Formats: sequence, structure tokens, C-alpha cells
Amino acid sequence: ENPKTHDLIGIYHTEVRVSPDASDSQLTSIALALSKDKGFTWEKKGRIITGQNIVSVGISVSGAGQPSGIVIGDYIYLYFSDWNRLMTDSIHLARAPLSQNGMPGTWEKYTESGFAQVGLSGKSIPVIVPFEWNKKVYYTANPSVSYNTYLKKYLAVFETNIGFFY
Repeated sequence: ENPKTHDLIGIYHTEVRVSPDASDSQLTSIALALSKDKGFTWEKKGRIITGQNIVSVGISVSGAGQPSGIVIGDYIYLYFSDWNRLMTDSIHLARAPLSQNGMPGTWEKYTESGFAQVGLSGKSIPVIVPFEWNKKVYYTANPSVSYNTYLKKYLAVFETNIGFFY
């Protein structure tokens, strides 16, 4: 919920597939919906984040998806998976001003220079990468980010090929 306008901001994962069973070759993106009536109705506003180095539908999984958003100060921060074949599947970061309700065109992806690339088709760098632990970890995905009041810290829980980590 935007605390100033009380609009509800919905961020969701989208997929395009050649067939309903083609889960190994979909094109994904992240889109936004907005509710101005406490969630009774939602209006789709469009895509806000796309992946980098995407391929045509039906070739392999590519794009951006599995979003987890959190509001900190004046921004909505969005952690997401990017399947781009340029690097190991990892978790990336983008942000948009809360004052804009995260509308399409307001998102910036995180790079070596800070938040410096557009959400649609811009480049980004991973913020949570696969690591070596006992067995080889091949990817990180499915982030869930929240503020933990007991730890008094932000906590990210995510999936890898050998289980969940935080």
C-alpha cells in the first residue's frame, strides 16, 4: 500500500509460452496492477521489468520474473530473477519512486554505477549470486525479501539448486 495515496500496488510475474506445458522455454517479465478501491478491483498498468539478452519464445527460459518488492523510504525496491544466458541465473534489483506508484517507465535497474538503467530492457548486475557451499550451487532465484523485526535487519530468503538459503 502506498501510505500517501492508499493505492494498492500489485507486482506480478508474467509468462508467454508456446504451449501450456512448455515451462522450460517461456519468456517472462514483471508487470504492475493498481487498485484504488482497497483491492476490490485491479487495473493492469503494463510491464515494468524485462530481462536482458532475451530470446524468442520456445527456445529457452529467458526474461525477468519471480518478483519480491519492499518499500523503503521513498522507493519501492524489487528483487527479481533474471534468466539471461550471459551469466548464471541470479537475483537482480530495481527501484521506482513510491510517489509514482511504481508505474511503467519509472523503474531503474541496479548496475555497477548504482540505479542507472531503465526497467524495460536495461542492463543490470546480480545482487545475490550463486556461491560455493558443500556442493556446487548453480543458481539463485525466487527471492523473498522482508524486514525482520526480531533481527532488526532486512532478510532475503531464496532458492538454489540444493535448497533454500537466507
